Amino acid sequence: MGRKEARYKAIADVGPIALAIVENPAQNDALKWLNKVLKGEIRCVIPLSSIMGAFIVAVHYLRARPDDVADKLYSLVGIGEALWFSDLSLNRVRRSMRIAKNYLIDSWDAYLVTIMHDLGLRIVYTTDVNDFAKIEEIEPINPITEEKFAKLQKWLESRKQYTL
Repeated sequence: MGRKEARYKAIADVGPIALAIVENPAQNDALKWLNKVLKGEIRCVIPLSSIMGAFIVAVHYLRARPDDVADKLYSLVGIGEALWFSDLSLNRVRRSMRIAKNYLIDSWDAYLVTIMHDLGLRIVYTTDVNDFAKIEEIEPINPITEEKFAKLQKWLESRKQYTL
C-alpha cells in the first residue's frame, strides 16, 4: 500500500452517493456525508465503479432522469480530497467472486471488500449494512440516520420501488 492510500480509512459504496445526488427523504444526510468526504473530513476511497453503480441506482430505483444523474456524476468525479480508485483486474474480479460465494453477498459488495483488503480499510459507508456486517473485520456505517432511512424505505415502497 502506498503512502497516499495509507491516509484513507474508509470506502464509499453506491447507495450513499446515489442518495446524495437525487431528491429523496435521505438526501440531506447523504449530502452532508458526501461533503465531508470531499472536504477530507472523512478520509474515504471512492471507487469509480461506485459512481457507475450510483447512476444505476439513481435512475432505476430512485427514478431520476438519466441526463440529470449523468451531469451530476460527471461533475462529481475527481473532485475534492477523496481517493478516486480504479482497478478492475482479472485477479480482483476472481477474488470478488470467491468473497461473494463465501459470504453470500453480491459481487459489487465483494469487489469493495477486495479493495478494502488491499488498502487496509476497515470502514465502508453503505446503505447495505447487513451484507457487509457478515464480514468480521469490516465496520459498515450507514451515513443516513435511522429516522431518515425509515422515511426513505417508506418513500421507496410508496413508489413501488425496491428498498436499498
